[in-house]
Amino acid sequence: MKLDIYRSTATDNRHFVVAADADLSKVPEPLEELPVTSIDIEEGQTKVYVSGTQAIADIKDHGYHVIDVPADFT
Repeated sequence: MKLDIYRSTATDNRHFVVAADADLSKVPEPLEELPVTSIDIEEGQTKVYVSGTQAIADIKDHGYHVIDVPADFT
């Protein structure tokens, strides 16, 4: 599944993972205009803090998957 990761403009440490070219209206926070990155992920795969199984399940259920990066992450 091809995914786009957007940074929230409302919360510094929050990112939303959505299916590539998805309708972003389901995301509950405003997002930066362009994705931070795009990735291709398979179920069971873990890459850039994204659990493939959980992200795919959340996107099917809600239209997005949330990543909260710790504020002190460097």
